[in-house]
Amino acid sequence: MQAVIMAGLLVFFSGVKVSDFPGPVAEVQAIGGVPTFTVDGKPFTSPCFETYAPETHYFEQFAQAGTKIYSFNIDAGGHPYSGEEVWKAPDTWDFSLIDERMKRVLDADPDALIIPRIYIGLPQWWNEANPDELMVLNTGKTTYEEPNPNPSVPKGKTFPSIVSEKWRAGLDMSLRKVLEHIHTGPYKDHIFGYLIAGLDTEEWYHWSSGSNQLEGYCKPMELAFQKWLRARYKTDEALQQAWRRPGAVFDAVKVPSYESRYDRDKATFRNPETQMDVIDFYTFYNDIVPDTIDFAAKIIKDYTKGTKVCGAFYGFMFAFRGDPEYGHNGLERYLQSDNLDFIFVTATYINRNFATGGTFQRGPARSIMLNGKLYYHDSDSMSFVSPEVLKRMNWTKEVLDECLFYHVEITDSAQKSRWVYQRDAGFALANGFYTSFFDLHGGHFDHPELMDEIGRLNRIMEASTEYPRGSAAEILVVSDERSCNYATMMSKLLGQALTEPQYAFMQLGAPVDQILLHDLEKVDTSPYKMAVFLNTYNLTDQDRALIQEKLANNGRHLVWCYTSGLFNQADSSESLMSDIMGIRMKAADDPAYIAPRIELAASGKQAYADALRRAGDVIGHQDASCQMYYADDPGAAVMGVLTGTDKPAFVVKEQGDWTSVYSLTAALPATAYREMARMAGVHIYNNHDDTFYANQSFITLHARDAGVRTITLPGKHTVYDLISGREVAQNTAAFTRTLAQGETLLLRVTPPLR
Repeated sequence: MQAVIMAGLLVFFSGVKVSDFPGPVAEVQAIGGVPTFTVDGKPFTSPCFETYAPETHYFEQFAQAGTKIYSFNIDAGGHPYSGEEVWKAPDTWDFSLIDERMKRVLDADPDALIIPRIYIGLPQWWNEANPDELMVLNTGKTTYEEPNPNPSVPKGKTFPSIVSEKWRAGLDMSLRKVLEHIHTGPYKDHIFGYLIAGLDTEEWYHWSSGSNQLEGYCKPMELAFQKWLRARYKTDEALQQAWRRPGAVFDAVKVPSYESRYDRDKATFRNPETQMDVIDFYTFYNDIVPDTIDFAAKIIKDYTKGTKVCGAFYGFMFAFRGDPEYGHNGLERYLQSDNLDFIFVTATYINRNFATGGTFQRGPARSIMLNGKLYYHDSDSMSFVSPEVLKRMNWTKEVLDECLFYHVEITDSAQKSRWVYQRDAGFALANGFYTSFFDLHGGHFDHPELMDEIGRLNRIMEASTEYPRGSAAEILVVSDERSCNYATMMSKLLGQALTEPQYAFMQLGAPVDQILLHDLEKVDTSPYKMAVFLNTYNLTDQDRALIQEKLANNGRHLVWCYTSGLFNQADSSESLMSDIMGIRMKAADDPAYIAPRIELAASGKQAYADALRRAGDVIGHQDASCQMYYADDPGAAVMGVLTGTDKPAFVVKEQGDWTSVYSLTAALPATAYREMARMAGVHIYNNHDDTFYANQSFITLHARDAGVRTITLPGKHTVYDLISGREVAQNTAAFTRTLAQGETLLLRVTPPLR
């Protein structure tokens, strides 16, 4: 009885969760202004070492560098890539690979914490025994035909439908069997949590992503879609009204045909008056991915009595160009889960060049934090030893060239590789994210100088919780998942609206906060002086009211990209756009696609025009992607026109206590966004197109080219260099550094920037 009373007092006074379940209690709590891992109530920011090559040598290297937590692959039944199967036959289990990998970690570090990457899948023999539960393509087949435009799909394999109740029942039993083995075994006291992997490349995107063969035509999918519609609309009458179809009833709904989904290049947008079934299907099709992740997370949470953290790969909307076929536009659904503590986001595989590149948020990170989830940045940077690693794997020249193309941060010296490591760690540090070091093939870190840098970065990240890590942004960027469903298949517009701006935000020279439109009601908008609406094509009555209440005031500049507000559910009109923007908008008579190139030509607002011209005489994207919409408003100052025409494509209009800005495209260079921000009164820290990140206490700058940099602070601060450990400026509002090309600054400032 005394022990029980003492345990209860411990909970009351310390807030630490006490559990009789084996091992540490891992949670996510708000610390320093951001969601943060804790272990038994104490902050935990030590980076994880992850590997696809779980060899003792690599674990030992990282243990010696001060690493405390490790991750490697296991499966919950079967893995379609490795072919590994824990569940060998209906009554046969083999946990030997799990045991061996756990042992290797603990041999290297007896005090290790472990977060297995567990693939949520069942073995191929289960698929063969349950043909009615398999995914069916539009061809009527259960396997993809070659050539398949999606090269990452394992060839010749069948896949279960993730909405199959029978598959989920089998997964429930199999996953619990694996958990029972782990948490009653010799390593039970070392489990920190679980990284839940699944579907294509383990990153939870649909197998049909990027393919011309579409899934969704099995009976389980049809029934699940009908069930989802019932939950959304409640009655057949409401469905009929939403879809503008008098005869629509839930029981007769089918998954939209291949032709209605694969409407590539037929128009910029689908017609919601006749295609709301397709638009709704894509909302459902994206929601079922986080729903499946949540299903697995609940099993883990229930079994471990809530003592282990759970998260999964998800939220890659920006990186996947907003394409709803990928299934990554269900972040809103993911963030509603009580079973998921963090979201695991791999580094982007484009524009990671040394000096000129970096990594960006693959999804709206501020929304993730607003909902109490931790953003886990997975860094798999290569190094100057990587070419030898890839050659050792006997990769063909074609594959090697492709790898070198995507992993373009491969450098020619240890020093340059260290700067890349610092840049990637600084991305996490200056955004308040957790981070890891992922050895993708085995050996990319295998050099004394590289491991020395890992040790340094481990210490920097571990000390970060001593300081405030909340946002210092004065720019709010708004994107919308459901608006993506209005665009036609493989839309170039969405890539220009969602992916291209991320490069600009990365090099703008001031921090930005990115949220889902759905989370506007949750965010405190008082710090923001500018808001950018990337792809908010569909705005409901509630959305419009929130924008007016929370953003269209206090002198802010609101930047509307392309056709913000064109739709309101099934309704669409020029007036819907005009009303929300405060600028009269018009569709061009010619429906042909145009390249959204803007020739800057001032008319009446010279200071704004002069600022924009620092970006060049022509801005925008060179690829034809959309039909033309332009400002037809004599009260708006014209800053630019569509090249080769007189159609206003960039205008500014005062709205009393706020300023409305229309841009034909969101795909603008960093300089253009920087100058718009400056005109809105946003503080600019760096006027060069360097990779730049900042929050309350930390600044990261990766030099695009060699030269002097002046960093301007929004007040007087003392600045410390985290790499050297030295004070570099005291009680100053600006300081300069001379940098080599690709050199990285990791800085701490005090007092906090906001």
